[in-house]
Amino acid sequence: MKCPTCKTEELVLSSLENNLTSRQCGKCGGNWIPSFEYWKWREQHKESLPENFAGQPVPPNPTTGALIAKLCPECNTILIKYKVGHGVNFSIDQCSNCGGVWFDKDEWEALKARSLHDDVYMIFTAPWQSQVRSEESRRAQEEIYRRKFGEEGFDEIQRMKEWIDGHPRKQEIIAYLMSG
Repeated sequence: MKCPTCKTEELVLSSLENNLTSRQCGKCGGNWIPSFEYWKWREQHKESLPENFAGQPVPPNPTTGALIAKLCPECNTILIKYKVGHGVNFSIDQCSNCGGVWFDKDEWEALKARSLHDDVYMIFTAPWQSQVRSEESRRAQEEIYRRKFGEEGFDEIQRMKEWIDGHPRKQEIIAYLMSG
């Protein structure tokens, strides 16, 4: 099996976790986990850990954002990128044919730090990806308002918004503000 990133390096058998076999690239440090290996490990792992928002994800490797297509080392199908979201700023690649997953260097560890490694399969679902797009849209909109109102003004608006959202007469307050 050839590395999807390096293209020429052979992947060697490795143990990513206790009872989780992967194939690792000695050059770039990426890991290929065949679908059946992940599900076997997941079955032994049983209970899903709650997401740890305190975990600090490792910044993605500069090469991970490249637009060069990666090919599945098992079946040679183009791997599909899925954004992780949830405060994790990188994508992981999955083969739509055999279901295997490619993790660039340190991505598994970043997911593990956030307790997302045991729910990797969820990242590939439509609801998860929809939530990621919503998060990105909200952040982009927030950034526009930060630039428009300045940091201090935006913080004050956020404080007022939280107060209004929590008020029992929210609708009346909004109606008053809208009346000019």
